[in-house]
Amino acid sequence: AFDGDQIADPRTGTGRLPDWMEEKITFSGGKGNRSEHCFSTILWLIRYGWSDEAIIDVFSANPEGVGEKFWEKGGPATPRGMRWLQGSINAAKRIA
Repeated sequence: AFDGDQIADPRTGTGRLPDWMEEKITFSGGKGNRSEHCFSTILWLIRYGWSDEAIIDVFSANPEGVGEKFWEKGGPATPRGMRWLQGSINAAKRIA
């Protein structure tokens, strides 16, 4: 999760992401652009080697940022939210 200084995935050892990625994570994309913004964020996290679990953690930890749409769909505690996010992760993996 974003802690103001770095984003790290303890499961894979992935360390600091570039500043532009940190900005993508803290920004929601705005109404009308969130789906594209979420997808491109997921795509880049995959390209940087992040696991599904770590991506879910990022979206869960940033409800006012990249996770806004995920939380509107119910977040990590609901089947609807998880189906949407896992579907997006799976789609991004196909083109990563």
